Amino acid sequence: MLRFTLCTLSAMMLITNAHAGGAFDGFGGRWVGNGSIVMSDSKSEAIKCIATYFPSAGGTHLRMNVRCASPGYKIDAVGNLTEQGAYVFGTFEERNYNSSGKVSGTAGDGSISAFISGADWRASLSVTGNGARVILTPIGSVVKRVTITFHKG
Repeated sequence: MLRFTLCTLSAMMLITNAHAGGAFDGFGGRWVGNGSIVMSDSKSEAIKCIATYFPSAGGTHLRMNVRCASPGYKIDAVGNLTEQGAYVFGTFEERNYNSSGKVSGTAGDGSISAFISGADWRASLSVTGNGARVILTPIGSVVKRVTITFHKG
């Protein structure tokens, strides 16, 4: 389960939309999200998230705080991302599980495709459409898929 929570956290930290200026420009403030976690046995549960984003350097850097909860998980994380051209990379730390990881991928045409990794887990990530929808597919986990729709609020 630790693998899943960290992967989910990373996905939520990457809400963005590539546009003029930096990839993170215009996304400062509070975002809320609702979604579902689908397990490998096809059971699912609801998840809710609150993320606060602090863009800087013309939108090429992003500092964030992310909190999520479902019946089975609680996540409290911080992270930093940087965008350089078409590339996005960064780090994060999950405080409840005392774990950290790295994010790397590409950004362009309103989407992000990234790979997220920690000491003993990894996941692929796809973010599309105005930063509103995150789909996470963990690798080697009891979690099959995480889908979260965010809106500013």
